[in-house]
Amino acid sequence: MSRILARSLAVLAAMALLALPFFGLAGESNPPLTSTNWAGYFIPAGSYQSVGGQWTMPRQILDQAQAGTLSIWLGLQASPHLIQGGTAQVDGSLTTTYLFWENYPATLPEDNLPGSDGQTFANNQIAAYIRKDGLHSWALWIEDLATGRVLTATVNRAHLGLSLQPEWMVEDSGNSPYPLLPFTPIQFSRLTVNGAVAGLNADDAESESMAQGTTTYATTSSPSSNDNGFAVGFSADKPSPKPGPAHPQAAIDVAAPLTLSTGQVLTILGGGFGEHKGQVLLEGHSARILNWRPGIIRVLAPKVSTPRRVDLAVVSRSGIQVRFDGIITLDP
Repeated sequence: MSRILARSLAVLAAMALLALPFFGLAGESNPPLTSTNWAGYFIPAGSYQSVGGQWTMPRQILDQAQAGTLSIWLGLQASPHLIQGGTAQVDGSLTTTYLFWENYPATLPEDNLPGSDGQTFANNQIAAYIRKDGLHSWALWIEDLATGRVLTATVNRAHLGLSLQPEWMVEDSGNSPYPLLPFTPIQFSRLTVNGAVAGLNADDAESESMAQGTTTYATTSSPSSNDNGFAVGFSADKPSPKPGPAHPQAAIDVAAPLTLSTGQVLTILGGGFGEHKGQVLLEGHSARILNWRPGIIRVLAPKVSTPRRVDLAVVSRSGIQVRFDGIITLDP
């Protein structure tokens, strides 16, 4: 486990203690729900074995240093058990950010990767992915696409069972005296379950906002135009989600590693690629495909004479092309 400041550990520990939401009573089909510490979307439990998505890092509304916390994550839950991974600001500003994953109900996050004090993470894109990787094994991947920071883990969980609830959330840890940090709207996008588009307008998708007593601290928008994203805003001001991409059925969540050598395996995680093999393009040239399954593709890095940065794109059998937001670096 990475070493971080004691105060950061204390705040992150509280995230485990309040990890499970308290839902309000539903008076109609899929009405907005209320949680004391979560705001976002979830899909009621079913046969889900992976969850993925991206979000933008917010900036702090108030410039002055302010004690507070804010975590953004996705996860799979079988109450009271939860695997989650995402980002956390824990030291009173949004300039220090931790990538973290947690295996609830543990007393502390199992691992985290601290950011650099004073570095600005506002508007960075974060990609995260959790998927079943064996009988009781789960693989987690969290990446800051702007800085290339990556946190990975393999988790053994025998208690999750076969019925899991995918979730994409903004959280207030509730660890007094650290309140929820004010933030600019957080945009979630490219949400996937079981290697396919989540589809938040499905009959069973549920949204919730965060309220404590009579005060609303965070509000969740309606789904984006492609039903594959949403926004969370601070206080009762309901944010507007950004329009989705032209082809919402396909999305690249993660490509790793970002720097690889000749013959090394590049893993691409996402959804909507289809069951039948298409193409993976590196700088417009087809890469050798080792494995093509819904939600995961593996290719070999081609031979290059000198180091160079290349674009990555996946082309489905039906001709839909999806470009990766980051840059891949090829080494000889």
